[in-house]
Amino acid sequence: MSQANVEGPSTDRPITEAQRNALHVYFRTLAKALNDAGLDMRSTLKDEIEIPWSEHTVKSHLWKLLQKAITNKTSVTQLYSRELNEIFDVLNLHLSHKLGINVPFPRETNQKTDNP
Repeated sequence: MSQANVEGPSTDRPITEAQRNALHVYFRTLAKALNDAGLDMRSTLKDEIEIPWSEHTVKSHLWKLLQKAITNKTSVTQLYSRELNEIFDVLNLHLSHKLGINVPFPRETNQKTDNP
């Protein structure tokens, strides 16, 4: 199973812009993997209407839910690297076991994202 494996001298440092960009690449890639597997938001979260996953919905309905529960922080800009690792590991383990979806965390990227 993949881990975020945020590298650096200390995981007790705030995440970098490159890590935030990589996080958004992860959101987009996970949304595509869930949609490609036929797992829309209805089949993953609610059974009422078919809603395809997007970068934004992965962030707000999966990541931020865990982020708040694990760290009590509301913004990814407040996260430390170790917290990013912990949230990713919990989400990845859950999706791997429950849905068979395993999306590795991307390497840090310096490319700007449309959704910071």
